Amino acid sequence: MKALLILISAWLISQMFFIDKNSVDVGFRPDRVLFFIIMTLFLISVMRKDIRISGLGGEEICMVIFTFLCSVSLIQSGANSDASEGQNKWLNALFNITYFPFLTYFIIKRIEYRKERAKVLLVALSSVGAYLGFTGICEHFRIDALVWPKYILDSSIKTHQDDRVTGPFLESVAMGRVLTVTLLCMLIMATEYNGIRRTILYVFAILAAGSIYFTYTRGPWIGFGVALLVILTLRTKMRRPGVLLLVAILIVGISGAGSKFSFFDEGTLFSRRQNTVDDRLASYATALKMGAENPLFGVGFGRFGAEWENYFTPIPGVLANPETMSHNTFLGILAESGLATLVFFLAILYQLLKMCFATYGKLDSAKTFERSLTAIALGLGLMYIATGFVSDLRWNLLQNNLVFLMFGVVASLAGRTRPTRSKIAHLRSPQMSFQSQGQADR
Repeated sequence: MKALLILISAWLISQMFFIDKNSVDVGFRPDRVLFFIIMTLFLISVMRKDIRISGLGGEEICMVIFTFLCSVSLIQSGANSDASEGQNKWLNALFNITYFPFLTYFIIKRIEYRKERAKVLLVALSSVGAYLGFTGICEHFRIDALVWPKYILDSSIKTHQDDRVTGPFLESVAMGRVLTVTLLCMLIMATEYNGIRRTILYVFAILAAGSIYFTYTRGPWIGFGVALLVILTLRTKMRRPGVLLLVAILIVGISGAGSKFSFFDEGTLFSRRQNTVDDRLASYATALKMGAENPLFGVGFGRFGAEWENYFTPIPGVLANPETMSHNTFLGILAESGLATLVFFLAILYQLLKMCFATYGKLDSAKTFERSLTAIALGLGLMYIATGFVSDLRWNLLQNNLVFLMFGVVASLAGRTRPTRSKIAHLRSPQMSFQSQGQADR
């Protein structure tokens, strides 16, 4: 089982270094090869009965239906024939938000939970966070000799042609979101260690937080803030380091040390780049119009940009010709695939968050590590939803996989917290239990 978890970790790590932000096929894809090996090993484990597959949960049924509806929508729309940005652009977008993250959840959920198994994944993700945090700082301060791979320094191939930190993703949004996930993994691992290892993890966590700031992108900031708020709210061992992070953020905000984030400077990032706000307002209005006029099936998966001119209506005071992107995962699904598809996607997220809340409530206070795990999944789930309102989640495979990986870990843990049938029978038939106990005493 450890070999399978190591392969999954390697698969996740490999996804950082595929350059194109849209995951367009340009040749050999190591992550696809690794995923094929993972599925093969998983099926072998199932046949050997090392892993047992029970029935699908309600959230998994919704995943199957959502995936089916999106797949049919893509086939009918014919959007995948668009080769303007490479081959299979929209097929990859479909796999990014359905097949890969849902299969990740399915596999992890069925690996019996053990603390040491969860640590294999968390150590790997902490290593990713350490690398991204260090690389982001070096990229920002132009310590070029320490930046790897070197393509990170090539501004001509980045999504944003400015001073934003993008890391190996070449995109600040993806960089910030993945940093948030891995930062939380470093914090939980820090609670498991003492001495030098804890200190090292805290140092890299600070670097990761700094790199999130240097993305200079509001979406990741909001997502990080939502995740941190959950950590501060729930009673886990992660609350203390979370408070320290909050104090550091308050100091930066009050002192004005961060020019892009200050409580008193009117020139902060939240008051700049008004054009991006205008883009989103126009896109939201256009998406709503598409959805309202095509409520059953939408305009077709991947057809938002192609249908833009047919539904766009200028908004007073807003840019007349913004980007033809949805900038909103939920409205994008509504516009392209219809209301029913959106309902199933929301049902998936609702059931997963509900599971996390229920699992957290059932865990004994002594299960400090498991309570922290559940808190991380809750924080990342809410981050996922919050950032989904301001961007299209289909363009970052790794973020989707990481979020559903953590949901899968909690689902596996939840299976361990459910009472067994014998315990249920005991609770339902106390008189019979007392009689049995009496016979045993005799």
